[in-house]
Amino acid sequence: MVIKAHIKKLKPYVPPLEGRNPKKFTLLDFNERTAEVPEFVKEAMKEFIDNGGLQKYPSYGGLQADIATYAGVKPEEVMFTNGSDQGIDLVIRCCCEKGSEVIIPSPTFAMYEQASEAEGLVIRRPHFTKDKGFPLEEVLAIVNQNTSLIVLSNPNNPTGTEIPRDAILEVLRKCPNVGVLVDECYFEFMDPSTTVANELGNFPNLFVCRTLGHPIPATRIPDVRTRQYLGAVLRPGSL
Repeated sequence: MVIKAHIKKLKPYVPPLEGRNPKKFTLLDFNERTAEVPEFVKEAMKEFIDNGGLQKYPSYGGLQADIATYAGVKPEEVMFTNGSDQGIDLVIRCCCEKGSEVIIPSPTFAMYEQASEAEGLVIRRPHFTKDKGFPLEEVLAIVNQNTSLIVLSNPNNPTGTEIPRDAILEVLRKCPNVGVLVDECYFEFMDPSTTVANELGNFPNLFVCRTLGHPIPATRIPDVRTRQYLGAVLRPGSL
């Protein structure tokens, strides 16, 4: 079997799941639901299963419209993926050529680098600091003609650092030829006005990732907000 050389060098991402005991602790590290899932949700899921829902590709046009309304975007700008990891990987694969550069302010969520390394990208890592927080000036300073993507986690995981909305807009304005993925997985912990999802119509290089899965983590239902580019890549029925 022929495996790409750079893939052989990758180390597997191992989430820190061992030793987590919800009976002894209130688990906040993965943003999981701490309260019991409501009975009406369980009943709806059971009804879906009992009525043969598992053996058919799902129709989720209604959900797509509801999410679009919640996020203040158009339904055609919403795409569902199997976990945010797939959404992140999809954006990276669609935006980045092998050998191009991706800017990932660090420390941050490990999957950004994992997906980038799998595509053979050169990773640039400006650092969050206690004093200044998001390294805006450093990010802008290292953008060059080989930069294909900038990945911003807002608020940042795991530091909780909030990236000012104005800073993200400045990156978008000054880097029109570079993809900008803003991961708003933990958006609900911030002021709603901080989102940039409502800027999709103004910046064709903007991608926004959110998640619906944390209230029921086992379902793995995030979504990616974008123009209509990615919808041609991910086949229907992928949810």
